[in-house]
Amino acid sequence: MKPAAELRPHFCKILDEKGVTCSDEYLDAVTDLVKDRLNFLPDFWEQAGYFFVTPTEYDPQALKKRWKEGRAKNCASSTRCCAASSCSTRTKPTTW
Repeated sequence: MKPAAELRPHFCKILDEKGVTCSDEYLDAVTDLVKDRLNFLPDFWEQAGYFFVTPTEYDPQALKKRWKEGRAKNCASSTRCCAASSCSTRTKPTTW
C-alpha cells in the first residue's frame, strides 16, 4: 500500500465530507494504523472513524459479555484521573 502522505488527499476528502478536521501528522499516524485493513479508499471511515469522532452508541450485548464486577470502581477512578488532567474524549494527540 502507498505511504500515508500519498493517501492523505483522498482521506482528507472523506474527513471533509464528515465535517472533521485534524492535523496532517495525526491523519498520517491514523492512516499508518489502519491502512493494512483497507481494501478500498472509501473503507477508511469505517475502519478509522472512531479515531476522529466519539462513538455515540455501543453494543449492550458485547458489554454484558465482557463486563466483570468490580470494573466500575476502576472505571470511575480512571474517569476522575482523566478529569483531573483536563483531558477529554475529543482531545486528540498531536504526536504519537
